[in-house]
Amino acid sequence: MRPNTKNTLAFAVLIGLALLSGGTEARADKEADATVLVNDGTELMRANRNVESLAKFQDALKLCPTSVVAHHNMGLVLQKLGRLDEAEKEYKSALELAPARGTTVLSLGGLYQQQKRPADAIAAYQQFLKLDPKNKDAAKVTNLINGLARQPAPQPEASERSDSNEDAFAVK
Repeated sequence: MRPNTKNTLAFAVLIGLALLSGGTEARADKEADATVLVNDGTELMRANRNVESLAKFQDALKLCPTSVVAHHNMGLVLQKLGRLDEAEKEYKSALELAPARGTTVLSLGGLYQQQKRPADAIAAYQQFLKLDPKNKDAAKVTNLINGLARQPAPQPEASERSDSNEDAFAVK
């Protein structure tokens, strides 16, 4: 007896669709679980339980590495914890996934300001205004830019300057 080619092809298509839909469901489950973790982490962050919050965002990103909100909120928590380089990395990860996310650009500007990087802060704030010029905080952000632009350039630390006290007493 010769196999029916049409039935074999139809069976293969059905198997393929079943496998694809199973993968979609599994992915949807992971994304849903990640969303729960992000929501839990956000509540913990609001309660200033930052270390616990950080763990929730890390777990969320293990399930769904493309979660923009998890990257952004993890950046916020890391910034609150003083881990500024890591916070910058998370904000940039969020922006790689969603370049037009104004809230992340605004947070990155705040981070740069905290790091005493006024030129970078100004650039981030200007980008925010380009992305969302009608934002309710646009006037405040414009004032921030103007204030930062008026500030003198940051001076190097005493250990980096050639005119430090050590040099003043050095025998020449």
